[in-house]
Amino acid sequence: MAKKKVYSIVEQRQMFLDGCKNIEYLRKKYGKGFNVLGIDPARSITGLAVRKNGKSARRGMVKPKSWGFSRMVVIEKVIKHQLDKGENCFVGIEGYSYNSTWGREAAGELGGIIRRLLFRYKSPLLVISPLTVKAWIGARKKGNIMLEILDRYKVKIEDDNEADAFLLADITEKVLMMAHFIVNSKIESIDDVRICFRDESYKDYSHLKSLFKYQAKGIFNLIFRSENMAVDFFRDTPPKEFTKKKIV
Repeated sequence: MAKKKVYSIVEQRQMFLDGCKNIEYLRKKYGKGFNVLGIDPARSITGLAVRKNGKSARRGMVKPKSWGFSRMVVIEKVIKHQLDKGENCFVGIEGYSYNSTWGREAAGELGGIIRRLLFRYKSPLLVISPLTVKAWIGARKKGNIMLEILDRYKVKIEDDNEADAFLLADITEKVLMMAHFIVNSKIESIDDVRICFRDESYKDYSHLKSLFKYQAKGIFNLIFRSENMAVDFFRDTPPKEFTKKKIV
């Protein structure tokens, strides 16, 4: 098995800068303002949450009554209906749980269907790991997430799928805000990135002032790992190096 590449802190800071530029580019080209859609995908219950320009707009769940693959078709239709509203949301979706013992194949099928739909609608996508969602709210157990949301956001949610979608939307919005702040502050030097996070100067931006330090660190890691998103996500044709070769 190939070893996972380890990036130096200098490389990480440069990738963070590049990622901020890519995200801000996508937000401006394919989005309106800071509208975001959080999706917690699961075949039994899929959670959805929409935030519009810093405020929670609506949230809900998709509970298909059918069985098997038809459940995924129902979920696809509901998400398509959401995208058809023309709000041009930047989407945050929970990534795969690779350590799960059961249901990984079904999760992969549903994930592929949703990603294909987002690709067709040119909806920018940010993939957020399940561990990041849990860490974002500072909950040690999944069952405590709803209590933490009530305490911190004063929002009562009674289903963990809807709660995860709420947090995914919040994380995605804060990522967009961070990228917007970095780009518009004209931070170009990798040393300036260190100063920005060390001195918490990002809190000069009103929408980021409530971030905890561990949340800012989570945003940094999320952005620098998404540096190729703008390059690859909307590519409709293969890279040139593949088109030049003859396929037998």
